Amino acid sequence: MKVLIPSNISEAESVTKYGLDELDKLVEHFKMHLPQKENARSEFQTYKRLVKGSFSKMSVTQVLRILVKGNYQHCYAPKVLCCHSHDQCTVRKRIQHTKQNKV
Repeated sequence: MKVLIPSNISEAESVTKYGLDELDKLVEHFKMHLPQKENARSEFQTYKRLVKGSFSKMSVTQVLRILVKGNYQHCYAPKVLCCHSHDQCTVRKRIQHTKQNKV
């Protein structure tokens, strides 16, 4: 789960290549919670760009709150992975509710 930590992303030499192998392992492990696991890599790229550009000094929990409250529907996989890493069942329900309301 270290792959999701903003400071790790910010310090990476290549943000584009950062964490892809780890992400693949996480996606495989949590695939039952990811309705479109094939989008996970592109969503992770979006997550990394957001973190690097605006959220580099924040914790995973702080970034997760922003993603859930904001209109970041292209970061669904990172939201799910962050939720599972913090075992926040209520946040998972809120994300699902938000996603259903946007459809």
